[in-house]
Amino acid sequence: MPIVDPTDLVNAFKKSGDFDKLRRELLADSQRSAGFEAFKTRIDEIARDRINSGQVAYTLPEMVHRELMQEVSR
Repeated sequence: MPIVDPTDLVNAFKKSGDFDKLRRELLADSQRSAGFEAFKTRIDEIARDRINSGQVAYTLPEMVHRELMQEVSR
């Protein structure tokens, strides 16, 4: 099947297994980076603060996830 548009290219890339291979390599590289431990520590702090404040108990899981992702982005 010839590749005629970007969607075909993406599908071929995923089907070949190269997408997952690249994803695993990028994850491993990021985990070995100098800032990864600080990143994990900050995520832990944010989660603990939210849990200790009691906000999480009355919030839908989707909202908790969205708020945590916003904090991570900052």
